[in-house]
Amino acid sequence: MKTVNSLSGGKTSSYIAANYPANYNVFSLVRTSDKKCLFPDAKVRQMVSDRLGTEFIGTLEEDTIILYE
Repeated sequence: MKTVNSLSGGKTSSYIAANYPANYNVFSLVRTSDKKCLFPDAKVRQMVSDRLGTEFIGTLEEDTIILYE
């Protein structure tokens, strides 16, 4: 049997990844269509949309989980 950790990038996910080893760690982005949660950086929003293949408005997680590079 294979085990999977679904991780969002926050503190709790980091704790899970460090303390509960799994065969796979999968990054899961919790997104929303609520315009009140609009991610502030339009360029990053577009980059995420392009990678997802669908419009990205924002996340229900802390905005800091989106990596700026």
